[in-house]
Amino acid sequence: MRLIKQWAIIIVGGLILATGIILMPLPGPGGLPVTIAGLAILATEFPWAKRLLERLKQRLQLARAQSGAKTFPRVRMLAAFGGLIVL
Repeated sequence: MRLIKQWAIIIVGGLILATGIILMPLPGPGGLPVTIAGLAILATEFPWAKRLLERLKQRLQLARAQSGAKTFPRVRMLAAFGGLIVL
């Protein structure tokens, strides 16, 4: 049963990650959130994905701090809800 779960995580996480990478050059914010979702799924099983996800989060936080952008509570709530749907 464990092997089936691991393969399901590899397939689903890999497909979502690949879709996010493909969406990156297209207009709109679709690529980055989808890529993060794919990495989050893979991070449940693989340490390399967890490290990559943490580095990506740190870079995004740094970029947000340098830009002076603010995150509104509604945006945080929607992001958390989207994360629950993915998992």
